[in-house]
Amino acid sequence: MPNPMWCSNNSLNYIDSLSKEVEYIASRDTTISGSRGGHASILLWYALNKRGFNGLQQDVNECVEKAIYLHNRLRDHGIGVMRNKFSNIVVFERPLDDAFARRWMLANKGNLSHVVALQHVTMEKLDLFVREFLENRSIWYKDNNGGKKAHCIAEDIGAKNCACSFHKKLIS
Repeated sequence: MPNPMWCSNNSLNYIDSLSKEVEYIASRDTTISGSRGGHASILLWYALNKRGFNGLQQDVNECVEKAIYLHNRLRDHGIGVMRNKFSNIVVFERPLDDAFARRWMLANKGNLSHVVALQHVTMEKLDLFVREFLENRSIWYKDNNGGKKAHCIAEDIGAKNCACSFHKKLIS
C-alpha cells in the first residue's frame, strides 16, 4: 500500500527555532505543522540505509541513462525534446491525442509533456513508448491533417531543442 509522505532535511538551527514544548507528549515537537506520523519517515530511513550510498548512486545513474536514451531516441526521430544535464526528466512536444497522454500517464502543460525515467521504467517500455508516439504522431500530422503542424516549442525548451518546421531548418 502506498505510503503518503513528505520529507524535509533541515539544519538543527532551523529545527530549534521552529520547535516548541508539547505538554501531552512531554517533549519538544520538531515536526513541521500538518506533517503525518513518523512511519513513512522510518520507512524512508530504512530504504536509504538498506540501499547505501553506492546503491543509491547506481539507481540514479541508471535513471539518468534511461533519460538520455529516451532523449536520443526522440531526437533521432525529429521530435522536439530537451533534458537537463544530470536529470532523469525528458521534456518533449505534447501529443495531440489526450487519450494517448492518459494511456502513458504523461504530465502535460501547454505544448509540453514530460517523462520521468525511474527505476521501474525499462528500456523495452521506453522503446514501446517511442514506437507508439511515432505511430500516432504520423496520424496526427498526416498530410498536415487540416493544416496541423508540430507545435513550435522553442520558447519553452530553446530553439536548439525545437523540431518544428521552422527551427528544424535552422538546426539542420
